[in-house]
Amino acid sequence: METIGERIKRLRLSTYPNKKMTQKEVATKLGIKASSVTQWERDSNGIMGVHLLALARLFRVTPEYILGIPEHRKAAISGVQEHQQSYTATPAKAVPLSNWTEPGTSSNSAHSVITSLNVSERAFALKVESVTMTNPNGTLSIPQGAIIIVEPQSHANQGDIVIAKLPGMKDATLKKMLIDGPNRYLEPLNPRYEPIKIDQDCEIIGVVKQVIQNL
Repeated sequence: METIGERIKRLRLSTYPNKKMTQKEVATKLGIKASSVTQWERDSNGIMGVHLLALARLFRVTPEYILGIPEHRKAAISGVQEHQQSYTATPAKAVPLSNWTEPGTSSNSAHSVITSLNVSERAFALKVESVTMTNPNGTLSIPQGAIIIVEPQSHANQGDIVIAKLPGMKDATLKKMLIDGPNRYLEPLNPRYEPIKIDQDCEIIGVVKQVIQNL
């Protein structure tokens, strides 16, 4: 089964008019970093909806074709030959890009993120705005500017990265869940910040399932 990343690479090397394209050339036309294209082709990063649309226009195919949905294999622009090989659809979907004040409420499909995860219809994305989860010392770090995919239907367990709403706070927060006997804490990954003890008044909105970031 061809993955989304493998399909992007094949399109990059075969379907652009008159010549193959390098990852840098694709990135330049989309206004992004070449490392983002590298991550897409490795299937290690999801694709934001706006980039999926731009990529489809560049390669003259439909967004559905890039995602591997069989019933939409025809090219989006007339005169471009349809690819004859059939594909099994990969578990990719667009989730809305939400906001920190009311996470999960946005339904604006113009601002969406493509994920290969099998998430529910209630899943949403957020752009990380703080540095509290930037860890300079460890392997797990969620830097400012990264995109996270959140699943509201997952139960938060020890060690999960969660989105939580603290009483009296306008915006939700991104933290690691720590459970110590009867006590629960929200722990920043950045050692400069202190853990926050929480009680039943703290609302756990969802569990982070994927982090998407540019290198």
